[in-house]
Amino acid sequence: MECLVGKKSKILHRGLLDEWTAPYSGVCLDLGCGDGKLIYRMSGLKPDVFFIGVDAARENLAAIASKSRRSPKKGGRTNLAYLISPAESLPGEMGGIGDKLMVNFPWGSLLRMVLQCHGGFHEKLFKCLKSRGEVSILLNDSLYSDEDLIHRLDLPRLDHEYLQKNMVPAFLDAGFCDVSIQRINNTSLPFRTSWGRRLRDSHPDGASWFLQMNKTD
Repeated sequence: MECLVGKKSKILHRGLLDEWTAPYSGVCLDLGCGDGKLIYRMSGLKPDVFFIGVDAARENLAAIASKSRRSPKKGGRTNLAYLISPAESLPGEMGGIGDKLMVNFPWGSLLRMVLQCHGGFHEKLFKCLKSRGEVSILLNDSLYSDEDLIHRLDLPRLDHEYLQKNMVPAFLDAGFCDVSIQRINNTSLPFRTSWGRRLRDSHPDGASWFLQMNKTD
């Protein structure tokens, strides 16, 4: 696994990651973490949890990764790591590591993989979790006002019927249970991501889809 340390990176093997996470009561994964600021804030609020951000765009993470490596007095975090990896090739070393996994406002290839009901991506999410692990997914509904974008990304129409008839069975087939779907106003989003704040400000009357599910094995 490639771990970003400031603007540089190093190879991080699973044994070392297990050493890092062992002292903590839980591990939370943020897949497609974007600028990484959400889990940086969360790691400060929950010092007993180890947070792992995964994203393919290292340039978006360089600044926050550098900040996280400072001394604790200057905003450093000992319970936080950023991994560089495209979502479609989640490191196999991540198997069974997470108690919680978040996918907040995925974009591009990650969004397509979340919405597709084949290809094995949901099974990869399942394998990343410990027994009784939890998954939450936030989907941006406002982007569907751009028909050209939908056509260019080749996305299915996102509505409750598609989620219920296609995505819920796909997650159940992957091994998840208790799959729930909510439509949440953008002013009441559960996570304060950078993109979520933009949605709140630019689409205050809009809404986002919030999916939750569990792993029971």
